[in-house]
Amino acid sequence: DFLREWKQYCTTAKDTLSFLTRIKDTDGSFQDQLILQPAVTCTEFFSTDIDSDIVGDIVEALHLLCMKTDGDSLAVATANGSAGDCRDASGVPHLLSSQYNLLSFTHSWLKNLPYCGRFHLSVSFLMPHQQQKLKEVCNFLKKSNGDEDKADNDKYLIQYDSLLE
Repeated sequence: DFLREWKQYCTTAKDTLSFLTRIKDTDGSFQDQLILQPAVTCTEFFSTDIDSDIVGDIVEALHLLCMKTDGDSLAVATANGSAGDCRDASGVPHLLSSQYNLLSFTHSWLKNLPYCGRFHLSVSFLMPHQQQKLKEVCNFLKKSNGDEDKADNDKYLIQYDSLLE
């Protein structure tokens, strides 16, 4: 059962980030290698509702990932599992050492979470520090936005701004 596995493995932000970034031992884009693809995860497991604790776990993991790039290197890889699943000291797959993959991964989660049932309600039940972390992740993405997909990214980031007022 997915929720049982979530509760078992996602006890800290680092654990949740490792859980969300598990990859298959296949070729292809980083997004294609993810075991938990955000669009599929949100529609298959959370179509009717998503608990605020799970949203909080995801927010904390994304925050850890985004804030880590502000000074720390993601390239200190050590083998954890298969040879294709190299992770750095914080449990982040080596594939996320690419700024493009990191931004794509974070954007993908933030774009798909609103498709979860009762997402807006779950955000309203986040702890104040989690709401602040969500704002910081959104601000990080706004700062990192290039011209590519800017209009689409701005649209969903504006929705988060209104949710977090």
